[in-house]
Amino acid sequence: PFIVWGTGEEIRDILYVQDLVEACLILLEKKANCEPINIGSGEEVKIKELVSKILEITENTKIRVIYDANKPTTIPIRKVDISKAKKMGFKKKVSLSDGLKETIDWYKKIQI
Repeated sequence: PFIVWGTGEEIRDILYVQDLVEACLILLEKKANCEPINIGSGEEVKIKELVSKILEITENTKIRVIYDANKPTTIPIRKVDISKAKKMGFKKKVSLSDGLKETIDWYKKIQI
């Protein structure tokens, strides 16, 4: 089985690295005064949904998933307010599914 720590109900804000780099470049151009600005996708995703998407992309949908709530997890909800970044023109371009696929493909390549 595929064991996931926590209940799977934990919420995260997942951002593909290409979008993070673009956000950093925008901030360097428009706001290089060291004011804190959150970067994220602005979208919530439950860990259960994330696991399901990963298994679907890797064509492992028949694997049994066990959520182990007895294992330690971090805070239940980790989502950032990206309103300042949006005001400077940042908007994520890579969807969660596309980002996961790119990451999985990259990981498979480096495992050879």
